[in-house]
Amino acid sequence: MYLGIIGWFDENSFRSAAEKGLSALEFDINDNYNVPVFTSKLPEIKGWIAKYGVTVSAVGQWGTQRLLPDRSVNEPQLELEKELMRGAAEIGCKVYITGCNRGEGVWDEDADFNGAAEYMRRLVAYGEELGVKVCLYNCDWNNFLDNAGAWNRIIPMVPGLGIKFDPSHAVVHGRNWKEEVQRWAKHFYHVHVKGTLYLGDNCWDFPPAGLDDFNWRAFMGYLYAAGYDGCLSLEPHSAVWQGELGEKGVKYTVDYIKPMLL
Repeated sequence: MYLGIIGWFDENSFRSAAEKGLSALEFDINDNYNVPVFTSKLPEIKGWIAKYGVTVSAVGQWGTQRLLPDRSVNEPQLELEKELMRGAAEIGCKVYITGCNRGEGVWDEDADFNGAAEYMRRLVAYGEELGVKVCLYNCDWNNFLDNAGAWNRIIPMVPGLGIKFDPSHAVVHGRNWKEEVQRWAKHFYHVHVKGTLYLGDNCWDFPPAGLDDFNWRAFMGYLYAAGYDGCLSLEPHSAVWQGELGEKGVKYTVDYIKPMLL
């Protein structure tokens, strides 16, 4: 396993990651108008990879409409994701992160899963041509494929489809993260590191990992037991830990997690 961080496709992100002793950046391109901006930067990104020795662990997109209201494939969106995947392949990135929304109207479980499976099959097949693995983010941002119940159904429908796992989402929604990791870690292609801090039954903040309520040592033990060897991507995600404090928080998490990398 190795440490990375979510960043942006600019030189400052590469420089900052290198200064922190991190091996990789993750690019989350959640607004479609940034897709052509990203692809136009590919030559520069390759130069920064060479200059700083920092690779790109994953490229992903959250929140967009993969299925139309009738649960058919949103073809323009699929083409945009393919464009992102081509960009990922060009810069040596082997993981693409995605999700899928439900259709509109009365919930039709079979139709939703069939529509999502069709979309994912086409993404996974394209990824196989490029040498890029496709995985589902376990966040519910316009995505119903974010939990073990959904994975039980969609993963067998789409061979090769994996999971991007962030334990904070399991914690926030009251799920048993240990059961999710034990059952599904063999399908993990990418992992996020984000702290969770609880006050009673309410999530209060997302502080740096190591300054939170989550058992990161046990989590790492589960990952080792499952044979996970991918990126642990830091996700600074707190309104409190910003600016200079945020930088100190990232350093704290790096120093906290690194001794667990065997």
